Amino acid sequence: MTYEEESRKGVIVIVYPLQFTSRLSEAFLGRLRDEYEVLVVTGQTVGLTAEDHKLLIKNTLREASQYKLPIHVIAFSLGALLTNRLLQEYDVPLGSLTYISPLFDWHPSRQIGGLKQV
Repeated sequence: MTYEEESRKGVIVIVYPLQFTSRLSEAFLGRLRDEYEVLVVTGQTVGLTAEDHKLLIKNTLREASQYKLPIHVIAFSLGALLTNRLLQEYDVPLGSLTYISPLFDWHPSRQIGGLKQV
């Protein structure tokens, strides 16, 4: 572990909906990388199922946990929905969780994205 790695504040995991091509600017990611390790969930974009996408998120969270630093997840759109569902299935210690423009779905059970509504 180098001095630079020891001074990291945490790990940021960025979850995009993989079927879309819009991304955070490299300039912004560069600024984040000054103080954080940044992992972006990546993988194939054609023919990707929800389960495939969740597996990619899960693998990236496993990678993030190896740093032994606080994990901060930023999830966008469909990526937020899939992250939300995954975090209900597995206990992942997070420093923070941020959803940006989340795409939550409604269920007949009065749940939104798996979160029970009262």
